[in-house]
Amino acid sequence: MDQTFELLPRDLKPYREGNTGVPYVHRFESGKPGPHVLVNALTHGNEFCGMVAATHLLDHAIRPKVGTLTVSFANVEAYESFDTADPFKSRLLVHNLNRIWSSQWLDGKEDSPELRRAREMRPVVAAADHILIYLRLRVLAGNGAAYVIKNHNDTSDAVRIPLTANRFAF
Repeated sequence: MDQTFELLPRDLKPYREGNTGVPYVHRFESGKPGPHVLVNALTHGNEFCGMVAATHLLDHAIRPKVGTLTVSFANVEAYESFDTADPFKSRLLVHNLNRIWSSQWLDGKEDSPELRRAREMRPVVAAADHILIYLRLRVLAGNGAAYVIKNHNDTSDAVRIPLTANRFAF
């Protein structure tokens, strides 16, 4: 199957260090009271639009006027496995990162790249003030959505904002 890609992965190594002690996690505090917002990209390795949004925030030094902004790249290992011959294979390596945030998974004995990353990011997610902007944008499938989750402990209140690749711009 011959596929044309409008967006391909870029090198994320410049974002690895971050400033939190957790690789690929960057936190910016305004110095003024307000919510702590987490913008998380790459929950799945083949969702590149979230990566574009996160790198845009970092490359353009977007900082909060109040509260705290944290920008993270989650499943970098899956992202780095992307292959144009099989673009959906890089969605995950072993586990769906969306499905392993319960204590049962995080405190369990099972191991995978996604579980290691979720365990590493656990304090990052926990620090968000019940506001999580969760970018799940699928350009490969031709559609996508940004999910705004108010309470990261209960995703039942998630608001899905439909997007299309041609409407995604800054």
